[in-house]
Amino acid sequence: MATVKIHVWHRVTGEIVSIGRPVLSQGHAFGVVPRAGENDAVLEAEVDEELITDLHRTHVVDIQEKKLKPARTP
Repeated sequence: MATVKIHVWHRVTGEIVSIGRPVLSQGHAFGVVPRAGENDAVLEAEVDEELITDLHRTHVVDIQEKKLKPARTP
């Protein structure tokens, strides 16, 4: 699968709330300006397309390093 650019909305704790992806139309990506709520933030990342569906279960956002990392399993 291809690597794609996504936007990850997350809580200040690193919990992923939502994932968005720029849409291609006639070969051109629409420009997006992701906005977050008062206690949320948005991270832009590149991931393998096959990871997107389960990303909110398998990863969290590392706030300090501003990147995705695997979630800890209990």
